[in-house]
Amino acid sequence: ATLREICFSRVVWLAGATVLVPGMFGALDPTIATHLHVCLGDVSNATVGMLIGLMAIPSTFAALVVPLLPGAAAYLVAVGLCLMGLVAMIFGGSDPSGPLVTSDLEASSRVQWVSQIFALFVIGVGAALAW
Repeated sequence: ATLREICFSRVVWLAGATVLVPGMFGALDPTIATHLHVCLGDVSNATVGMLIGLMAIPSTFAALVVPLLPGAAAYLVAVGLCLMGLVAMIFGGSDPSGPLVTSDLEASSRVQWVSQIFALFVIGVGAALAW
């Protein structure tokens, strides 16, 4: 087998996803609550927990569509969508004090709330695509 065949084999993609997906959640889970507190200002822990739970809604609906992707589109398009979901998990949101994404949005502003909820929905879809 050539190097090209090995690099584009489904086994390599599956192995990569097996490493990346838990790694993304392992990096996201311990920091998401602090991130939301910084971005949204003085919010209760119950509100932060509810917001984190919002990721399950788009993830559930996207999980219904994911099995149709490989049949309806090229396999690499489906893999590309999964990888874009992972990137959204990394860079989703705009933490004013974060090292990865900087923002001029004021904490607890309406735009900040909308951007955080949108990021959580994107992360939910990305999780469904990745898994």
